Parts: sequence; C-alpha cells; structure tokens
Amino acid sequence: MWKKVLLLIIILVLAAVGGVTVYLNNIDWNRHKDKISQQFSAATGKEVVFDGPVRFSLFPSPYLEAGDISIYNRTASGERVLLAKIQKLVSTLSIRSLISGSFNVERMSLVEPEIYVEAYSDGKLNWQSSSGSQQDFRIDNVEISLNSLTVEKAKMHFVNNDYNINSVLDNMNAEIIAQSLFGPYRIEGSYVKDNSPGGFAVSLGQFSDSFATSVNAVISHPQSESYVRFDGTVLLNNDAINGNLIFESQNPVNFFNTNFKNAEISEDYEHPLALSMELKTDKSQISLGNIVVKYGGSAGAGNILIPRTEQKIGDNGMERRRIDAVFNMTEFELEPAILLVRDFVKKYDRKENYVPEYDFDVIADLERSGLFRIIPEDSYIQTFTSIDELPRFTDWKALNAAALIQSAISEIDAANLRVEFRLWDVYSEEQMKGQSFTTTKDNWRRVAHVIADAVYERLTGEKGYFDTRIVYISESGPATRRIKRLAIMDQDGENHKFLTNGASMALTPRFSPNLQKITYLSYAGATPKVYMLDIETGEQKLVGEFKGMTFAPVFSPDSSKLLLSYAKGSTTDIYELDLKTGKSVQLTSGTSINTSPSYSPDGKQIVFNSDRGGNQQLYVMDADGGNVRRISYGNGRYATPVWSPRGDYIAFTKMAGGQFYIGVMYPDGSGERLITSGYLVEAPVWAPNGRVLMYFRQDKGTSRSNAPVKLYTIDLTGYNERMIVTPADASDPAWSPLLP
Repeated sequence: MWKKVLLLIIILVLAAVGGVTVYLNNIDWNRHKDKISQQFSAATGKEVVFDGPVRFSLFPSPYLEAGDISIYNRTASGERVLLAKIQKLVSTLSIRSLISGSFNVERMSLVEPEIYVEAYSDGKLNWQSSSGSQQDFRIDNVEISLNSLTVEKAKMHFVNNDYNINSVLDNMNAEIIAQSLFGPYRIEGSYVKDNSPGGFAVSLGQFSDSFATSVNAVISHPQSESYVRFDGTVLLNNDAINGNLIFESQNPVNFFNTNFKNAEISEDYEHPLALSMELKTDKSQISLGNIVVKYGGSAGAGNILIPRTEQKIGDNGMERRRIDAVFNMTEFELEPAILLVRDFVKKYDRKENYVPEYDFDVIADLERSGLFRIIPEDSYIQTFTSIDELPRFTDWKALNAAALIQSAISEIDAANLRVEFRLWDVYSEEQMKGQSFTTTKDNWRRVAHVIADAVYERLTGEKGYFDTRIVYISESGPATRRIKRLAIMDQDGENHKFLTNGASMALTPRFSPNLQKITYLSYAGATPKVYMLDIETGEQKLVGEFKGMTFAPVFSPDSSKLLLSYAKGSTTDIYELDLKTGKSVQLTSGTSINTSPSYSPDGKQIVFNSDRGGNQQLYVMDADGGNVRRISYGNGRYATPVWSPRGDYIAFTKMAGGQFYIGVMYPDGSGERLITSGYLVEAPVWAPNGRVLMYFRQDKGTSRSNAPVKLYTIDLTGYNERMIVTPADASDPAWSPLLP
C-alpha cells in the first residue's frame, strides 16, 4: 500500500513536470500554473495546486523547483479529497532525453511531503480514481522516465474509521532507484512511529495490468528486534497476491504495543515469536497456507481460508460494495509446551537392592522433542511409593502440571525386567494411557523409547519417532586423509557401533523400509559404486552390473527397487534397479547431471536435482521417468531433496549468497521455507513421523584446522535445533522407520 501511494506521488509530480516542458521557451513559469495543472489532470485524473513559486532553468543543466504543492482527488459525488502536500520539489532533468523527445528525470527530491491515506467502508482508498481507469505515463506523447527519487522527512497518515485506526509514520526518508516509471524499482529508507525507529527495503519488478510484478520487501523494527518480510508477486488487475510472508520478533510485546495503539499486551507474554505463511489472494478468496507459528516453547502449523463475499449496499441513493471476510480455519493445531512431570518408583532387584543402572528416563526423549517442559523433581509435593497409588491431582495442579507419567520397573528374574507406566491427565483427573512390558535387561533402553513414543502420540496426536535408529558416516583423521566409515546408533546417540572398518570410504547411507539392509556408496574398488549391507549378518554385496561410477542410492517404499545415479562421461542419469531381477531402467536422459533421487511415499513420483536448466534445481517426475517438471525457482542452487514420509513436504539443501540452508517446500514447489542456515548445513533426512529433520552441520574453521562436523535435529517449524553427540565427527545421516 505504501508503495502504491509513493509511486502515484511520483507519477503525479512528474506529470506536472511534463506540463512544464511544453513551455520551455517561456521565462515566467508562474504565469502558467493553470496550464500545468490542466496537463496534470489530463495525465493522472487528479487535481494539483501550485501555491508556491515554480522555477525552471535549462542551463547549465535542466532544473525544476516547485513549492507548496497540493494534490487532490474527486469522489464519485464530487467531493474534493486532499491526498498530499509537498513543501518542495526539486528535480534534475536529462538534456539528452529532452533533445530526443523523451523526458528523463535523473534525480528528484521531495522535501517534507505529507501523505494522507484513508480506507473507506467499501474497501477502496482515497487515492483511487472514481472511474478506476489506468493512466498512461505520457504527456502530449512525450514518454516520462525516472532514475532516482529521494524523499526527505515525509509524514504519512493512515485512517480506517471502520476499525478505529489512525496511524502516523513520521520522519520517513527514502531513496528510490527506478529504471522507468513502470519499474523495476529499488527502495530503501527509514521511518519513525511513536518515537520508535524502523527501516524498510523494497525491490519491485515492472508494473503492468496484464502480468504479475515481483515484490521483495522487508520492514524492520530494531527496538524490538523484529522484521516483516514478503517475497512474491502482485497482479494488479486481479487483486492477486502470491508469496511468502514472514514475521519474526525477539520482543513481540514491544513491537505490537508500539505499532498498535490498542494492543496493550502484557509483558507476561514476552517470548520470541515467529510466524510464516504462504499468502494467496484473488477476487474470490484469501488463502493463508503453510502457516507455521513458533512462540516460546510452543509451535503449530495449519491453513486458513477466507472466502470473499460481496454485497451491494444502498447508501443515500448511492451504491457501494462491502466485502465480508468469513474465517474458516482448517487443519490448524497448536502444539503447546505441555507441562509434564514424571515419577518413577524406585527400582529394586529381587533382593530389594537399588539398581541404578536401570534408572532410565523416558522424559529425556520427550524433552528433546521441544514440545514438553519438564517440572523438576524438587518441586514435587507427592512422592509415589507404588504405581498403584493414585495421584493427588490437587497437588499436581498446584504445580501447573498438565500431564503426569507414573511408572515403575522391577526384576522378574536374572535376565528379565518388568516395566509399567500410566499417563494421567491432571486437569480431567483421568488416565489417558497405561501399559506394561516384559523385556530383557539388555533391552531396557528400547522400552524407554517405546514408552516415550506412546506418550508423545497420546499427547500430540502424531506418531512418535524415538524407537528408531540412525545410520551415518563417522569421520576421523586429517582433512587430507579422512577416514569415513558406516556407523549406527539409537536416535539419541546411544548404543553406538561401527558397521565398516574404514578401510574403504563410505558415503550417503540409506535405510531399507524393512530395516534389514542399508545401501550406500563405497570406494571399495577402483571405481566408486553402490553397495548393500545386511545389518543383522554384516554381509556386503555390490548392487547392479554398471561399468562406471554409481552413487546416491535410495530404496523404493516397498524395498523392491533401488534408485541410483550412474555417471557416464560428462553426464549422469538416474536408474531404477529391480533388486529381485537385477534389471535396470534408465529414467532420465540428455547431457545434464541428474542425481539425488527420492521417492514419494506412495512410490508414484520421484524428486531429484538436475542442472539441465543451466543451474542446479529440483525437479519432480513420475516413477516411469515421464512428466518431468521443475519445482524450485528461488535464488541459488538446490540439492539433496528428500520426500517427507507424510508426502506433504520435500526437504532440501540450498546454496545461496555464500551460505548453506536447509529448507522445505510443497511437492509442487510452492511454500518454500528455510528453517536453518550456516557455513555448511547439508543432507537433510526425515524422522518417520515427518515432523523432525536431521542433517549435518560444520561451522567455519580456522586457518590451521577444520571445525567439527556434527549431526543436528530440528523441528519442521525451524524450532528446537539440537546436536546429537557422536564419538567422532559425523555426516550423511539416514533415519530408520520405527522399529518393529
């Protein structure tokens, strides 16, 4: 909105300048103010009044100065509405353009303009013409263009009486660079609102009623460490907006209380806030898709659809339109940080001796998820002596606990344990879940993961991911002689062991969905090739009979096939290998490099990256190699795509501006969202519930040594980034499904 207003001011003022050029041979410019105003009205449909002097000089360079300019609009009823006052306008013109018959403004300054913007009940602005016609940026067939515009000490008023909004931006300063009146534009500046400073930066493409204009805008508020960002397109004649909107603030209370007079938000809510969404509008509806909210320890995701319904309303014989927006919230589920307590009954063997090695903690898994806040044990009022003892809910409510885990462990015999747990809803005072397990002593940690998964699912509605394993590449040794071998561990880093001895370099492991095998790239022979390893037996064998290098393997959802990349000369193509018959099918062709394939959960589509368009981007094709379409269009290069187990997202690595990013997007390429970044972040993989990602990270090292390489997990929302502890450096993770 601010951009439209500012652009229209430029157009109006330049139109007046164009009127001046008609009379270049006249010395007394002030005698022709009426004629200049007439030219202005003819070009813009607005009314301008020059109350101050007008001065024009042709030598040494064309120069125009005008003072006390007022700009008005006329409503449909004929009412005169003030739009802007400009204390002084100063512009420098290009003499070369004047000679050639065009009108190029090399530089223009607007000094202390005051702009008035009012939104009416019918949804229109006071700046809109009653006819709604679009004006051509020509005066007497003379084309007008602008190179640079400076705005000094501007004040903007925005009024919406329907919502009791009366907002003022003071001391606005801006520098606008434009190739023409139609754009593209680059705008940078600052403002003050209620004594609180802010800044903005906007990039705009060319404007047209017939095609979409690119818009990249950032508005910052340093005092609250906040910013609003929009990246997308605008189609003027269809009221269509498509793009991604992001808001982040370290101090949202300060931001809202400063920018919205009626907010008055309590400091009790002073937690970091992040909001991102995909915004789509047209004349029929507003769609807010892929909404992700992070607030303190809470996170949520969902979509909102706002249909637009129009009504014609009679008002004193006049007809106007009212748009009623009806909010229909769908698929929105806020997942708060649940206040959780636990009390494990003391663990004793058959001889009543305390057994500390069995003192495992289910809570550790839940806490790492970032969705639960654990109440410390020293705050407990009630201490259980038996799992059959009922909770005193009043005591737990006093601690603001939402849920309680009550559990016990005991020895059955020398080799076996019995584990029990109960999950209580403190507010309803009801048991939500209860289970008991018999397990061997060497399997007690897995039982803890199973319990954590059960609690997680019951409280969040999503499947857990704790009873899983991670296979990855363990790295050691100097940078010039790096040893890389396969390793496997539980998702929390425990039960660690190596699967290869490091004699041959290993890379990019991937689990089979049936958990029995791992496929990976190995340098065991003269040529790097894809191998398969049986986890249980340790048996390793070569995959396929390809003569050259093969790499980037991945299993099909049913484990019957394998996708891999096969390099031949300067090209690399994706092949599908039937593991039962040994037959392979080439899925891509051409002169490009196609690699990093990943199946959709139903096995019907494949995402991969390719440089076929000249730059490394993401593509999706049908499982037979047909119907190839590009899905990534952002700045930079894209790599290592992997489809979510839920099928709703594709995660990827992105390289842009000297940084690496881990991001996600919808399978059609929309809704791109970057969730973490760094000097090197790469190779994302999904947890089996599609909620958490794992990847490896390396910070920038020193001139003498490289920084460590470590595995990290992060929530889909970009919240709760945590490092996984490994014995050595770690890269190229792969996440198993839930163990059977």
